[in-house]
Amino acid sequence: GTVAVGNVSNWNIDGYDNGSGTVRPLGSIASLTAGTVVNTTIDSTGYLGAIKAVRWTGGSITATGTAGITTTGGGFDADMTLSGVGVAATAKTLGLVKSAGAFNGTWSVTGATGALTASSIPATWKGTFSGSIASLSVSQDVFGQLEAASITGSMSIKGNYGDGTDG
Repeated sequence: GTVAVGNVSNWNIDGYDNGSGTVRPLGSIASLTAGTVVNTTIDSTGYLGAIKAVRWTGGSITATGTAGITTTGGGFDADMTLSGVGVAATAKTLGLVKSAGAFNGTWSVTGATGALTASSIPATWKGTFSGSIASLSVSQDVFGQLEAASITGSMSIKGNYGDGTDG
């Protein structure tokens, strides 16, 4: 279904109890819209539709894939593991990711990825992508680690680029 909430903090979205005392795994979510998200974990066995938040700080997302992630007032600072299981070979495991702030966390994506757009990427970010990335656009500095099969479109970095260390 569709989930729309205000600000959330310390949520763990991983399943539900249907009254039998057994926690059922969380399947697919059509979309998630939230305010500021803090230390929140989504653990899904299915595909997640579009995720939109003002900002996301802490926590993680685990799923087969997601249509995309957008933050409108800050960064996306969460770990992300997308397995690509059941995602068509011609589809993207991770759709467009557009952040008004920085990307951070550890991201592991099996399969193709859409366009990635952020204001900056700190040295603490690590992104591992088994497939191609459509494009990468960063308006400030990039110091994180990026491993990808390829970037098929443009790569634009308007600030400094490096490993975040002196020397």
